[in-house]
Amino acid sequence: MAGKIIADTLQGTTTTETVNGVSVTIPNTVDMKYVVNGSAKAWCYGVGTGTIAINDSFNVASISDSGTGEYGNNFS
Repeated sequence: MAGKIIADTLQGTTTTETVNGVSVTIPNTVDMKYVVNGSAKAWCYGVGTGTIAINDSFNVASISDSGTGEYGNNFS
């Protein structure tokens, strides 16, 4: 018989960031329903005007210009 792990929440270590000059503690927890049912597995942070440069991303290969103020992510 295989063992089971039963948990409602997955928790990691907390992080502290400064937001607008204020120190904020951010708990790194996720409800297990998101792990089991799936959650977004891609994100992108880009900046610029006209041509957008990706500063950081996960599973995003590039950004395409879809029109004025509209951009699309091309997933990897």
